[in-house]
Order: sequence, then C-alpha cells, then structure tokens
Amino acid sequence: MSRFLFYPHVRGVISRLPEHYKRRHLRSRLPATIKYIQGSDEPWKRAASDNALYPSEAFELAPDVLFPEDSQNALWGGEGIVRGFIELKRTHTRCPKTWGPDLRQHIFYSEILDRWMIILVSVTALKQIENLKGIDNYILESRLQKMN
Repeated sequence: MSRFLFYPHVRGVISRLPEHYKRRHLRSRLPATIKYIQGSDEPWKRAASDNALYPSEAFELAPDVLFPEDSQNALWGGEGIVRGFIELKRTHTRCPKTWGPDLRQHIFYSEILDRWMIILVSVTALKQIENLKGIDNYILESRLQKMN
C-alpha cells in the first residue's frame, strides 16, 4: 500500500486518477526480480558461443547498461547502451564493442495534447506504442523505468 493514500489532502487528487495509473504506481514501488540464468551447483559452465569453460559467477552477472543524458530526451523503451567484447572469427581476437538501441524519428499525434509531435524513439518503444495503440496509452500504461 502506498503511503500517499494515508494523507487526507492527497486523497481527493488520488481519487480522480484512473485505476490503471494507481496500479502502475503501486507496482513501480515493488522491486523487480530479474534472473538471467537458472542457478545450478556446478562451479564451471560451458559457453554456447565458443564452447569454453568459464566460472559460474560470470553467467550470473547482469550486464552494465548505460543511460546517457540524451536518453532523457527520447523514448528508448527501457533500452540502453551496453559495452562488451566481440571475437573476430578470422584472428580469434577480442575487440571492444558497444551496442545501442536503433533510434528513429517518428511523428506521433497525442489526443490528450491535441497536437502532432516529432519524437526520437527506439524500435522497441515503437513496437510497444503500436501494441498499445497510441503514444498516450504508452505513456499512461508503461512503467517509469522503461520511460528512461
């Protein structure tokens, strides 16, 4: 339960909010549990890419995702920039590589604001906007962590 519901001067404002917005606020307060790989008791695991043995702890680490300041001016849909290494097939050497979202400019119409907007969006955010049938529903329904 949110602590804001106990303040009498806020109850009037909260009662006017849509139910899905209240649920989203309460859900965003809960910590998200992410499991990248199923746990096992084996001390070593074999990688699928190069079939080499690595310690189990290397598979349980989450990738470091960077969100630059430019991500606050666009809709990235929860995506970020990830740094890593890629192995060249010819020489079998590891080279540093950076992966980022595929960004595109798109024109949206907001029924709430009653105006057209040109927004920089990632392809995943664009698919989510299409699934929710509009930019207004995307902003109301998606979590704040995905909005960047």
